[in-house]
Amino acid sequence: IKVLADQAIGAPLYIYGYYVTTSFGKAVATTNDLSKTWSETTHKANQMLWPTMLQHWKLWPFVHALNFYFAPIHHRVLVQNTVLVGWSGYLSHLNNRQLMTPTQEIKVTIIRRGTELKIEAERLKRQQEKQPN
Repeated sequence: IKVLADQAIGAPLYIYGYYVTTSFGKAVATTNDLSKTWSETTHKANQMLWPTMLQHWKLWPFVHALNFYFAPIHHRVLVQNTVLVGWSGYLSHLNNRQLMTPTQEIKVTIIRRGTELKIEAERLKRQQEKQPN
């Protein structure tokens, strides 16, 4: 029951709080409009919360299960904190990629792939033009 409560209540609050705190702190340093900054920060945190939670739920229940069944009680905190270092790095990576939301990431990927296809088409066209008939 503790793990279920942690995963259902504690984890979303922690992740949302992490995104809001770090993003707001970074944004406040560059702007004077706190109301607009707060609104943008909470909006992006809302957009990033559920995709992050899906990744969270892929990792942490597995870590807890292994930790509770196989790690001696005096090593459980060490195991959890070791995984937490990597998880914190992952959250930092997500948060510092200009707070790109999943929707923005899809749009950027489509644009990049479209550009790559255009470049490849141009290369093939030039290559065909160079070949003698």
